[in-house]
Amino acid sequence: MSSHERPLADPGREKQAALYMAEGLAADEWAARNAHGIGSWSFDLYRYSDPALEAWMSQLAQVFKSPEALAEARRRYLTPARIAEIEAGYDDGL
Repeated sequence: MSSHERPLADPGREKQAALYMAEGLAADEWAARNAHGIGSWSFDLYRYSDPALEAWMSQLAQVFKSPEALAEARRRYLTPARIAEIEAGYDDGL
């Protein structure tokens, strides 16, 4: 589905997406640090009125959709110990 076919995000979803981006991380780093804690992701079903947010969310969705890209992002941004914790299902919020 192209970005023009997706509905515009409602204000609450847009605000939450903006909060994710406001953490100041690249989209792939955000995914590396947070994907394991997300049970369901539907933010990619919408488009965002802010072009920068739209681009960031599109990049994030690409990482979420690719196990290889997520693994690469984890190797890039996380320590081997943290990756092992995530893979073992342990999350202390770090």
